[in-house]
Parts: sequence; C-alpha cells; structure tokens
Amino acid sequence: MGKMRRMISLLMVLVMCLSVPMLANAKEVENDKQRYGEREVITVLKTEYASTTVTPGGQPAGGSRFPTGGGLYVNTSGGPSVSVSLGVSWGVVSTSVSVGTAGKESSVGGAFLPAPDNTNYYVAKIKKTYKVEYKKIDIYQYDTYIRTVYVSDATFYSQAPYMEKI
Repeated sequence: MGKMRRMISLLMVLVMCLSVPMLANAKEVENDKQRYGEREVITVLKTEYASTTVTPGGQPAGGSRFPTGGGLYVNTSGGPSVSVSLGVSWGVVSTSVSVGTAGKESSVGGAFLPAPDNTNYYVAKIKKTYKVEYKKIDIYQYDTYIRTVYVSDATFYSQAPYMEKI
C-alpha cells in the first residue's frame, strides 16, 4: 500500500510540474485582448463613408490674398492631430485626424493650390474621407462560443485639399 501511495504522489508531482507551463501560457490579458485558445470571427455588417473638413495650420486668421498670383502649398500629413466625430447611420465614430500645414513657401511641401483670383482672401481646407465599418466579432475559446462584441473602425480613405473664399 505504501508503494502505491508513493507512486500516486510522484504522478501528482509530475502532473503538477507539467501543468505549470500550460497555466503560464493561459494567462488572461486585458479585457479586449485575446486569451489563450481564443479566436475571432469578424463579420462586417455595414460600411459607410464619412467626411470631415479641417483647416491646415500655418495660415493667417484672415486668410491670404494673392495680388500678383501664386497660391498655397498644403502638406496634408503634417501638423497636429485632432479628434473628430464622424456621423454614420448607426451612431457616431471618433477618430484622430491630422490637420496638415499650409503656407506660401514651397518648403511647406505637399500639393500646390493656385489662387482662384488676385483680389479676394482665401484659406486652404482639406476634405478628409474615412471608410467606417460596423463589425460584429464573435469570440470563441477552444471552438466554444464565448461572446459577441460590436465595434466601429474608421480608416483613412481619401483627401482633397481646396481653397475657400473668406
């Protein structure tokens, strides 16, 4: 009987030693992160395009006038970023948008926007369009359904700089 107990004890120690690495790999991460053995099935339920207009930095408050011609250079990727809310049919989605920079000097870089005339004041604007997707994410752990999460993602789609009369 004593040998049997010793053998069972040794087997239990062996099982405990082997299970420690498995438990170390199965640690839960933050709420939105996948856990060990989880997989996601993502279904895009809706796709819409939403736009916002930003005013690039580096411009005079009253706009610029071009009495001898010229225009503004608009760098659409520079400058600070701001948070904007995009309205879509299922609600509002927030995203970060770079406002860009603008100026009369070519050192600003980017696209050149010629002045429409030489008498009025103009300011550069950028219309930025985002692809917004409404997604259903089914989460499974070891092929057992756990829960469903709904998310909205906004990804940059296109942009169009233009001059606006003040």
